[in-house]
Amino acid sequence: MFVVQQGGAIRIAANGSLVPAPFLDITAKVDTGGEKGLLGLAFHPQFPQNHLFYVHYDRIFGGQMESVIAEYQVSASDPNLADPNSERIVLTQVQPFANHKGGQIVFGPSRVARNLVVRSPQSLAVFL
Repeated sequence: MFVVQQGGAIRIAANGSLVPAPFLDITAKVDTGGEKGLLGLAFHPQFPQNHLFYVHYDRIFGGQMESVIAEYQVSASDPNLADPNSERIVLTQVQPFANHKGGQIVFGPSRVARNLVVRSPQSLAVFL
């Protein structure tokens, strides 16, 4: 079982306890606190073959808060570790507010990752 920790780590729970080394540790990238942080994890539908997974996290970039959807790959040498250098940013979205974060990532019938992004009630063209 994988445990997403808001501070920026993903841990593996096995045999009733956490594996000592984090599966992925991106705490240095994640802006955390309140409703911000590492918020979502989804495994690619072909994860057993391609070893790809996706995370949703908040960061500060260029002085602005952003939500990030990023793809990572499992380490080639250890299936209990992700390769932190494999990050490929799929989507970034400037966030005007630090609250009301969802974070859920799902794959639709077309096997394309879909992030449940909230749109502004004042304008459906504005993502929050």
